[in-house]
Amino acid sequence: MATDSWKGKLPAEAEANFRSWRSAGNLPGWAGDSMEWLAERGQWDELNDRFFQNLQFGTGGMRGRAIGAIVTPMEGDAGSGKYVRSAIGSATMNDITVARAAIALHRHCDRWLREEGGGKRPKLIVAYDVRYFSRHFGQITCSLWNLLGGEALLFDGARSTPELSFAVRRLSATAGVVITASHNPFYDNGFKAYFRDGAQVIDPHAAAIMENYGNVTVGEACELLGAAEMRPKTFALPCQPIDKQYVTFLRDGVVDWDSIGAIGKPIVYTSLHGVGSAIMSQLIDIYGLPIVQLGEQCICDPRFPTVPSPNPENPAALSSAMARCDAISSDFAIGADPDADRMALAYRGRDGKMRLLSGNETAVLLAERRLRALFSAKKLNVETARGAALVRSLVTTPLLDAIGESYGVRTVKTPVGFKWVGEKLQKWEVDAIEMHRTKTGMAVDFESLDEDERREFLLKYSSYLVLGAEESCGYGSLGETRDKDSHCASIMAAEAYGSLLLENLTVDDFFDGIYRRFGYHGSKLHTISFSGADGANKIRSLLASIRENPYKSFAGKDILSWSDLERDGADDGDGGRFFAGNFFVGELSDGFSVAIRGSGTEAKVKFYFFFMGDGEDIGAAKRYGDGQFAKMVAFAERDVAGRTANG
Repeated sequence: MATDSWKGKLPAEAEANFRSWRSAGNLPGWAGDSMEWLAERGQWDELNDRFFQNLQFGTGGMRGRAIGAIVTPMEGDAGSGKYVRSAIGSATMNDITVARAAIALHRHCDRWLREEGGGKRPKLIVAYDVRYFSRHFGQITCSLWNLLGGEALLFDGARSTPELSFAVRRLSATAGVVITASHNPFYDNGFKAYFRDGAQVIDPHAAAIMENYGNVTVGEACELLGAAEMRPKTFALPCQPIDKQYVTFLRDGVVDWDSIGAIGKPIVYTSLHGVGSAIMSQLIDIYGLPIVQLGEQCICDPRFPTVPSPNPENPAALSSAMARCDAISSDFAIGADPDADRMALAYRGRDGKMRLLSGNETAVLLAERRLRALFSAKKLNVETARGAALVRSLVTTPLLDAIGESYGVRTVKTPVGFKWVGEKLQKWEVDAIEMHRTKTGMAVDFESLDEDERREFLLKYSSYLVLGAEESCGYGSLGETRDKDSHCASIMAAEAYGSLLLENLTVDDFFDGIYRRFGYHGSKLHTISFSGADGANKIRSLLASIRENPYKSFAGKDILSWSDLERDGADDGDGGRFFAGNFFVGELSDGFSVAIRGSGTEAKVKFYFFFMGDGEDIGAAKRYGDGQFAKMVAFAERDVAGRTANG
């Protein structure tokens, strides 16, 4: 770099990281030129945001900006939307941070296999979504993995997160990676790591990978990147064979084809410019699902040009799908996020207008309808019900508990993150195999069992998953994928919708009946976001403040109980107890409760509000709950502003 003009212009940690990268051996020329370009123009805020920390490799991977707020000429042209290089920086997603993650994951898997005594080369499956640099980051990951002595395979086309989870298990891989930032803005990307069970990594693997990540220097990553670039890219994994197996697997999860056959007006589907259409098209063509795709939004495009945000939790994301419903007289719409793990539903209400269901409402619809279908098909009965389970995160509606209990099915609770559902699935699989061996003295080839055989086996020897649900539009019911699965959820949604049609019920009728039976349950999520280096500091300050000075009351409501899950933990309903950092739960007076957590991947704090009221006058209960939620949101905003004023 030509000058030292940057000295003293950045906060201490950002300057230290900038200095470390600047002096790293083998730093690519374009990377050094980008750093110099920003420094020469005095872009200190941008440099601080890029270097204020080392991009954190958390328990499931990492996520951050791949395109800077200010784009250097070496990185592309923001005006034309053409980006040739990712944003250089220790806190951003770029070739070097991806390389560090790939090296760390390989080193852990290689050591783990050697300690297990298997003597095998670690095998990796990599998928990528439609975002900027996703395929490129996937190629880097595979090239480095192979250079280090492993075997890596990269899907030869953009594919979903749940299909990656499926492929890891089907191909007996040691680990998997998806290059995606899920529903984040277009300028982000990420690296999600999976272990051999097909679920996102958890401890002890996560801790070991994070430790390895911290030990990979920038210079080492650059040196290995240079060596990997000289090697041929011989790691293509054809999509077609995996697609075929995955689509068959999804078909076998259908409980009630008659309900699907009852759908007259087609369901409108949007993939929000992501990868979901690749599999949805096959489900429609091969099995005749009554779904029409929203053509302009089923074209892969990293800009997400027709949606303000590719997050299906936001009503605006499904506005075009709902408009298409109006145009073709359809009453139901499905939306998947860019990596096709989350799914949202919209329906036509009594007033004739389309409305987006919340993630909690969708969870209730899927859970009750799937339980009803399983019992009607005699795949569950009163004797086997206690071997079945609904699994929900602690911030998902407790109405699922009541619905499960009404069928004799228990509800298991987890921290936030579908990886914890995956952990339960793995535990139940292992427990069932061991219990079977203990009782019969015989081994079982679990992977060879079809869906019906697996259900019977799990019901008899451990636990069977009816539905895993997260309020953030994440659902799954089939154990061969260990992450949220919008494809599986879309089929369940079609079954649920068709079953209502067969019973001459509308979606509104369904919820009226649920609330009359179990009481009105309302919920509200409020997110407060920050950005950049200053935002990360504010989040840390806020969470520390809540821990050290917990609420005495909340929006005028008494605190009946308060738990810091990092310290106190919570019962999971499955004979265990879990702990979660930066997670607080309070039971309030008047039927309300609140959960507060810091996001694990972004500078956000999330407030989850819940209300249980009288089910006789649903309208009055909803109006009262919504009014109180508004007051709670206003209180949270004031409180966060006060706690972060000097943070």
